[in-house]
Formats: sequence, structure tokens, C-alpha cells
Amino acid sequence: MFIKPLSWSAISCYDYNPEQFYTQYILGIKDPPTREMTLGNIIHSGFEGKDWKKELIDNDFTSDYERTVAEIMKFPMPKMTQQEVWLGEKGKEYEELGCAFAARADGINEDENVIIEIKTGKNFWTQERADEHGQLTLYSFLKWKETGKIPDIILVSCNVNNGKVKVFPTKRTEQQIQEMCDHVKDVVKQLKQRGWWENRI
Repeated sequence: MFIKPLSWSAISCYDYNPEQFYTQYILGIKDPPTREMTLGNIIHSGFEGKDWKKELIDNDFTSDYERTVAEIMKFPMPKMTQQEVWLGEKGKEYEELGCAFAARADGINEDENVIIEIKTGKNFWTQERADEHGQLTLYSFLKWKETGKIPDIILVSCNVNNGKVKVFPTKRTEQQIQEMCDHVKDVVKQLKQRGWWENRI
């Protein structure tokens, strides 16, 4: 029987509020995307070469937003040999995680073993947040399993208030990765104890 792979969004949702996890991942009731989330998706589209101006108009964003996004689009992105890359082996259960896991990075530089992740928001990320964020740790784990080498990561933080961009290079240690794998295993165990694991949507 196919069991849906776990994702970072599911883990972070469960960590934040198990009842919210139940509503979203068991009952299938999801809140509509916020304006900030929609804007973030449009910025990602722009970096992928899509018509971000049309997407802004289609979603009723004002000309002020067009000027802000235009500033962000001027930023010279780190080199990517691939964009929107799935990490890990599809359907593979990782012993270290106790489950199959699915993750998609915004970009990869295969030549230099670098993961590029783009984040948008009203405030900049910090170096501390980039150095500790669990999503990036799991990305590192998956790439490490693929290549045998822990990748470097470049976190690109785009500020939707002023159109500025900051870059935070980071890298995980084996200990950080092990601690995150242990945490994922614990989440899987809890979901199974609650009877939620096989009922996830």
C-alpha cells in the first residue's frame, strides 16, 4: 500500500499545532493562501522567467507592488543548473527518517553541490534563522544521501516591503542533520500512535 511521503510543511504544521495538522492533513480543510503567500509565489514565478507582471494584475496587486517586485527581479540570482528540483528518491523510505520524504528546492547548482532557496516576506531572514531552519536541514540530508557530501546552501531573502534582497550562505553539520532526522522519526511515531499516519491526505 502506498503511504504518502512526509513533507516539511506537514512536520512544521504538526510541531506548531497538532489539531491544525489534523484539520489540514487528515480532514483536508486548508485555508486559502494569504496575499503575502500569493505575492511570494509570483516572485518565484518571476525568477523562473514567467510573466510576473501579468500575474500581479491577475491577482489585483497595485502598481506599488509592481515597482517592488521589479526591484527584486533586478537581483542577480546565484547560479542554478536546475530550477524547481525534487530532492531525494521518489517513494524511497529513508531509514534515518523512518518514512518516505518529499521536498522540492527552488534551485540547485550541481557543479558546486549548492542548494538555492528563495524566501519572501515583510522582514528579512537572519543568519541565525538560515543556520538553524529545519527545512534547509532536511534538504541537506536528502542531497547528502544522493551525493555523499553535505551541500552548501544559499538562502535568498526577498523583502516585499522595500524590494531589497539579502543572501545568507549556510551549511549543516552531521550533528544537526542527525538531530533533525531523530525529530522526524519522533513525529512519525506520534502520528502512528494517534492513528493519523495512514489517513493523511
